[in-house]
Amino acid sequence: MTPADPDTLADPIIPAISPELLATLRDELSTCRSYHRQVLIRRTLRRLAIIDLTLRGSSRDRIVAALRCGRSTVTKWRRRYTEDGIDAILARLAVRRPGPRH
Repeated sequence: MTPADPDTLADPIIPAISPELLATLRDELSTCRSYHRQVLIRRTLRRLAIIDLTLRGSSRDRIVAALRCGRSTVTKWRRRYTEDGIDAILARLAVRRPGPRH
């Protein structure tokens, strides 16, 4: 199995993840100058990939292998999605840590 790249998540089956949302995230990632914002977007794309693969029927171990992430990461984001839906994942994008802007 070749590792999946969350940046190329294709045809997600999560109704709340529209192709427009993915395009917006990828566009922002490509034009964003803030390293921290880029990391946040990449993490969000990975979390969306975890949920997408879960809903497609992939086991936790297959997701771990495909995305090269930890088992606890997959378990955590599956649980958060189950408890709070897609908003639990997307809400992290809106959070900005307090501090000076550079």
